[in-house]
Amino acid sequence: MVRAMIRFAAAGLCLLAFGPASAERRPASLDDVLAMRSLGTVSLSPDGRFAAFERQGPYDAVPRFDRDWRSAWGASEILVADLDGAEPPEPLLDKPQGQGLLLGPWSPDGARLLVYRLGEETFEAGIADVRRRSVRWLGLAADLPLNGAGAAWLDGDRVALVVRPDGSLPWQLRFQTTGRTVMDDRWRRTEAGREPSRTVLDT
Repeated sequence: MVRAMIRFAAAGLCLLAFGPASAERRPASLDDVLAMRSLGTVSLSPDGRFAAFERQGPYDAVPRFDRDWRSAWGASEILVADLDGAEPPEPLLDKPQGQGLLLGPWSPDGARLLVYRLGEETFEAGIADVRRRSVRWLGLAADLPLNGAGAAWLDGDRVALVVRPDGSLPWQLRFQTTGRTVMDDRWRRTEAGREPSRTVLDT
């Protein structure tokens, strides 16, 4: 098991880092930084057979930039390593165009993995079969509670999931845009003559 974990860690680092042969003798530029990838959530299956992790970015490939540090989620993919084998980690699923894939919890038997796909205005949950590299999307808008777990497996076949009945995004993925939305609505009301504009100065 220890050797398997070492192989997994080494493979993950190889996927994320530049090798010595690709090093260039020049200062790093802003474009270099925006082209970097980062490691997101990492988790082991309960049976110790698989390891899964998120590879996020590059930042210049995310579909939108108004979600604070979570903007990188829009360019995230999930990779899985079979710790009993010698193959490098492989993508769990093909990343949908313009969407990011994120990890949820493992089922107790390690056969399934709750995953999420983040779209323009959607955050959908799905159940992934790790061995078959397939997913069944549930059509449910998952929530991300500020406190406590948003999902938990009851057993190998049932999962409890906090959802948003109106299908909207979790607050963490839209709070950065709330101010803009409110201001746009206020300007529309002013333009229509329904409400005067005002400026408040604190002293």
